[in-house]
Amino acid sequence: MSGTPVNADTIEIVEGWNLLGGLAGTMPVTAIQEDPPGILSSSFFTYTVDGYHAVTTLEPATGYWVQASGPGRLVLRLGDRDISATEATRTPAKLPGMWH
Repeated sequence: MSGTPVNADTIEIVEGWNLLGGLAGTMPVTAIQEDPPGILSSSFFTYTVDGYHAVTTLEPATGYWVQASGPGRLVLRLGDRDISATEATRTPAKLPGMWH
């Protein structure tokens, strides 16, 4: 696979369940910055053939579900790289039913 590795991202989240992916490297979920602080109301979950599983790290090329108590942003970055909130931003997709 070719392309530019994504080492940092700011992801817009909505109230309810959100689906997001990892960066170009492994990062602990404790390194994710929440804006506003405390907005996440669940663990991060991934899905395998055995069902949903809570995780403590995000891996590249893997999708994760996380629940938020309201709209906000998650700031992900690998290593000590500091980014501005406008450098990389994703807009949430609206999904029907309970999945937002």
